Amino acid sequence: MRNIRLLISITVAFLFCSCTKDKPFDYKLTDYSIAKVTCQASSNILIADNVSELDLDVKIYIENGTYTDINSVKRTAYKEVPKERWRSHDIKFFLADGTPVVPPFKTASSSVNTLQFYAAVDGIRSTKSVAAYLSEFPPLGSKVTQIAQQPEPSFFSVQVKTPFTVGAVKRMPVIFHVINPKRNEDTYQRIDNAVLYNIIDQWNNVFGRKNDRSPNGGNPNIEFVPALKDPSGKLLDQPGIHKIILTDAQVTTFEAGALSYIWSNTSTFYWNCDRYLNVWISYSSSKLPTTVWQNYIKKSLPLVYPQGVWNNSAFPLPADYQAVVKQLNATALDAWKLNPGGTANTGELEQVGLLFDYSLLAVKDRVNVVQPMGAFLGLIPNAPLLSTGNYLLPPTGSVRKWYDDLCTDTWRYNLWFATLDNGGFEPAGTGNPTTKFGQISGSPNVYTSFNIMEISSNCTSISQQQTARINWVLENAPGRQAWKNPSAITK
Repeated sequence: MRNIRLLISITVAFLFCSCTKDKPFDYKLTDYSIAKVTCQASSNILIADNVSELDLDVKIYIENGTYTDINSVKRTAYKEVPKERWRSHDIKFFLADGTPVVPPFKTASSSVNTLQFYAAVDGIRSTKSVAAYLSEFPPLGSKVTQIAQQPEPSFFSVQVKTPFTVGAVKRMPVIFHVINPKRNEDTYQRIDNAVLYNIIDQWNNVFGRKNDRSPNGGNPNIEFVPALKDPSGKLLDQPGIHKIILTDAQVTTFEAGALSYIWSNTSTFYWNCDRYLNVWISYSSSKLPTTVWQNYIKKSLPLVYPQGVWNNSAFPLPADYQAVVKQLNATALDAWKLNPGGTANTGELEQVGLLFDYSLLAVKDRVNVVQPMGAFLGLIPNAPLLSTGNYLLPPTGSVRKWYDDLCTDTWRYNLWFATLDNGGFEPAGTGNPTTKFGQISGSPNVYTSFNIMEISSNCTSISQQQTARINWVLENAPGRQAWKNPSAITK
């Protein structure tokens, strides 16, 4: 009887303690009424190479009361429904003539210069963007510049461009000069070789356009290859890696004047740039000058050329860079290649290679290695400079807040510039050119950031015009022409 009572007690307790499984919380909205639909694409340029892909997207808005415009007229206010809160919708995309399309969209034909797209959500056709609407009827007291009313029906227009011919692959021999004190080596404070080879993989993915489908992508077709031989022709123990182990005495001298020490010992620290792309990897030390070892773009743009080769029409540079370009005759150029430091041992390493330190390579941020290579190959960051420690510092020593990247087929989009306060457009006084923003005054379009020289980017893509700059540099700028001499990568 006692056992029966115990069993009944346990059963009753279990029934009281048990509970039904909660339904998962449904965060989807169901009771909204669509007031407005807009259509946009990831770019306003599409390369007709049957590789570049254009993403299409829609935004859904509900009415959100009214606002008073600058003419004291009451206007409908709209509020976007976040995509993650959408209920299920029937979304379709079309060309202007009504032809259905399925994103991502790509084409091999450039016979039509412009493609126009629109969308429909549950049968509701897309109209002009809210940004355009607010620009036509700016809210009273806003900073938005009024524009003329845009006609309906509206479309998202995309330029279709013929792709550049992709040249033969350029195989660039790479040598990593890995600098480390012996005391660090003895305590296993050393960089993993896999990190170095990963740098090469990242460069190849971007500059050889591996797995990149961005709509405005170009392909300079560079393959970075670990060097197999040293300057004497001896096979390296580890392809592409040249270890430089410093004694305590050498560390003291090195840290007292890194540039001077390197150029005084070129046989150890520097291999001829006609045969190798030099990449210096240094241990981290607060005693090393940041102008040498800091992993940001400083003086990497090519500034040394054979006499009579460079002019600003062939390869445009910012004005303060033009003033420091060196054009050397054959004798002087040969001497420079042997020792870019010059007689004063002050020449910049960045003119013949790239500089990284261990600590920055430990941060898995591809901008750390891809953006500097872009600058080394002639590309200019199209981003505002946030401080003197970041991005491009002109060789004249002045600090510039902005640089035009001198390519008309690039732009940059940063959410900071799309605040409600300025109607989604960039505020005044942010520098030139304003056309580099993803959102441009007088334009409702927002583009997706792909480009390697943008601050708000996946850093996967090079534009067509940037490809043209890189190709010119590879053909004409010393320090970037080791691809013409394959001896270091030929067994």
